[in-house]
Amino acid sequence: MTPKVTVVVPVYNVEAYIEKCIQSIMDQTHTDFECLIIDDASPDDSINRIQPLISDDGRFQVVHHKQNQGLGQARNTGIEQAKGEYICFIDSDDYVEPDYLQLMYSTAMKHQAAMCVCDVYWHTGSQKQRIGKNQGDADWKEKINKLLIIDEGAFGAYFFRTRVFQGIRFPKGINEDTVTLLHVLVKNRPGYIPYIDKPLHHYVKREGSITGSISKQHCHGLVYTLFAGFKKHLSEHNLHHEYKDYFALYILRNSAFLLHNILKYSQPDRLDNLKYYKQMLQEPRIQDDIKNMINAIRRRGKAVTKTYRLYFHYLRFAVLMLPLGEYVTIALHPFIAAALQTRRLLRKVR
Repeated sequence: MTPKVTVVVPVYNVEAYIEKCIQSIMDQTHTDFECLIIDDASPDDSINRIQPLISDDGRFQVVHHKQNQGLGQARNTGIEQAKGEYICFIDSDDYVEPDYLQLMYSTAMKHQAAMCVCDVYWHTGSQKQRIGKNQGDADWKEKINKLLIIDEGAFGAYFFRTRVFQGIRFPKGINEDTVTLLHVLVKNRPGYIPYIDKPLHHYVKREGSITGSISKQHCHGLVYTLFAGFKKHLSEHNLHHEYKDYFALYILRNSAFLLHNILKYSQPDRLDNLKYYKQMLQEPRIQDDIKNMINAIRRRGKAVTKTYRLYFHYLRFAVLMLPLGEYVTIALHPFIAAALQTRRLLRKVR
């Protein structure tokens, strides 16, 4: 019998978290689902930890990759093997509320929606913050605006009709999903995206994940895959001019996040990462994006929020200081960040 929902859970080095994740899926009040657990050649004991939980439950299936291929390809494997009418993605260090599938599925079916979205709890250490409150229902254009301007939480907050991924896959090699979400929006153009005013998904920021995510690969992936992917999908669907300013502000926000995280979290590779960031800023296509960003700030004037103005000045600090040397930039960063009040604004890792 074909399940109503496919739940995709990529697994890699999460033995301390995966049991809670899988148990939260087993405890769902909506029981008509399949769960594809994608073992991305995890070298730890993750899969053995959950075998006692799932061994007698036919809804759970482990799919093994012979070699580690990354989060994006693990999700792609799930898409390719999914049998459900709807699909969702839960990272194996996260977990969900018992009524996650029930509310997502019933909302999507009620409105015959291609996708819907709920709120998220972000867990950082002992702190918990609700993300996405009062974001409201939207159509595809409104959702693109929010995607470019506001960080709306985790990918697990979204619930999709499986067929929206026809011809769409996650990029390989980087752990980014926003470019895939944009691709889904511009290709399928859902007229109504219902919003569930309840945090159903728990996003857990693991200890050590900040440091581990700041690398040359992360910098390269953000700039050359994420930015280029956004521009490509908007241009292919004749939307680049319409969203030109929003895209420029998106680049501003993420470039500021990346710089902050390099300076604050990437030891012992901070100097090398900073040099790589400096090289990227000097490339012609990135220079073009910076010019568009400056023009967008000027065009929008007072419509640009104080937050984005702070991002802009923070990034301008980098453009001015980096030519003087990486050590100067590192030394001045705490004072500049404090002066611009960016510590509060730049907490999240992209």
